[in-house]
Amino acid sequence: RYVALRAASGGPGREGSTAVKLSCGNKEWAWFQVGSQFDVYTFALDSLCSTPGERVLTINADPWSPAEHGAGLDRRTLGIMLDWVRFY
Repeated sequence: RYVALRAASGGPGREGSTAVKLSCGNKEWAWFQVGSQFDVYTFALDSLCSTPGERVLTINADPWSPAEHGAGLDRRTLGIMLDWVRFY
C-alpha cells in the first residue's frame, strides 16, 4: 500500500523548498522536502500506517507568512500548497 500527494512549497513570496513531516496516528514515519513547483511525492505505507481500520494522515510543514516574505500584507500562517492525496 502507498500514499501519494501532489504538493508545492508555497505561494507568492515563497521560494525554495519546505521541510514536511508525515505522521500516521501519533507515529512519525516520513520526512521530505517539497519544492517550489508542484510535484508528486509517493511513500510506501509501512506497518505503522497499514493496519486495518481508521487511519489519520497528518501533514506538518514549516510555517511561513507572505508578509514576512515581502508578498503583501497577508500575515496568515501558511504551510504547503496541497493539490490532492491518494491512497492505493
